[in-house]
Amino acid sequence: MRSVVWLSFAALVATLGCDEAVSNELELPALRKSNDPLDAPSRRMAIRKRLVEKRLKRRFELGKRPKLRRCDEITESTDFEVTTSDARIIKKHLLPLRLTKHLSTHPLARLSQFYRSKPGSSWYKLLRSADAQKGASVILDRLENQDYIGVYHIVDFRPPRRFIKLGHAKAQWSRGYLTAWFALHDLDTGSAACQVRVHLIETAEGAPLSRRLREETTKNLVEKMGRRMRLDTAKSLAKISPHLVMPPLD
Repeated sequence: MRSVVWLSFAALVATLGCDEAVSNELELPALRKSNDPLDAPSRRMAIRKRLVEKRLKRRFELGKRPKLRRCDEITESTDFEVTTSDARIIKKHLLPLRLTKHLSTHPLARLSQFYRSKPGSSWYKLLRSADAQKGASVILDRLENQDYIGVYHIVDFRPPRRFIKLGHAKAQWSRGYLTAWFALHDLDTGSAACQVRVHLIETAEGAPLSRRLREETTKNLVEKMGRRMRLDTAKSLAKISPHLVMPPLD
């Protein structure tokens, strides 16, 4: 369960609206006066967002010798978001967005629909309406009540590569490899409650061999690896818990 400190702090923001004290805690700019009736609710919503963001974006570590570990302490359906962590020792290839976009959820981005395009100040935007305030609050309520976050600790990534073998006239594609430990981390302590290894090989079978299409084909194959990894993870979760279901992509 979440810590008493976190519950108390979030409750203060949501119910008492102690904007100035929490703004100082988060090192936010001084508050300004406004006659807009949605200004104060927008400030409180922005502070809640910052607090949630701090929880979701903390550094989550993978142990030196990870091994399969079941989620025995999780006994009911658990809601969680997903992010990635580069745990590779040798980082020969960058982790492209085409790959990671299929391995991460972006829950705070869902809030943008509820805000006006023009910011209320340098650190928060104004809500569109009272209904928008309710919609944003529903999303933040759910995130504040989450106890865990799923993290892809990527330990190996090698994209498929087009090459011409010595003595051969025709090009071919090398295999692509992606290996990660998917761990469910406690959002308060950062410790992993359970984890499972997910590994895939992309054979690039049937990929175009044209040199002109090499860059585009590589991108498509990498994106395919991301989609496959997510599907394989959904199946692998059954090894560690019957209560875990991969959340949908945004």
